[in-house]
Amino acid sequence: MVSAAPDFSSKRKESEFEMEQWLSFASLSEEDRRSDTMKDKDEQTALIGMAIGAAVISLVATQKQINQGSIVDELVRLGRQKGDGVEDEVFVQAARLVRKGT
Repeated sequence: MVSAAPDFSSKRKESEFEMEQWLSFASLSEEDRRSDTMKDKDEQTALIGMAIGAAVISLVATQKQINQGSIVDELVRLGRQKGDGVEDEVFVQAARLVRKGT
């Protein structure tokens, strides 16, 4: 019997890979982000956008509901994932932006 359910395993692996890439880029040390190229507001905006994208991809990968609250919660979780308990500034800014809404 053939299942009518779509195969999400390859998409999930691709999403997890993209999330890892975004997280590794977004979780650069503050010193690395303060380099000349990172001082640019466009770069900071891109990092915040990638953090939000990483949060959404993580929610999709774990099949959780996507809404403003869940995105904020995921951004906070990802910001604390560094292991030192200190939230990463990019994730804090992203969570603040999502909380604010439009």
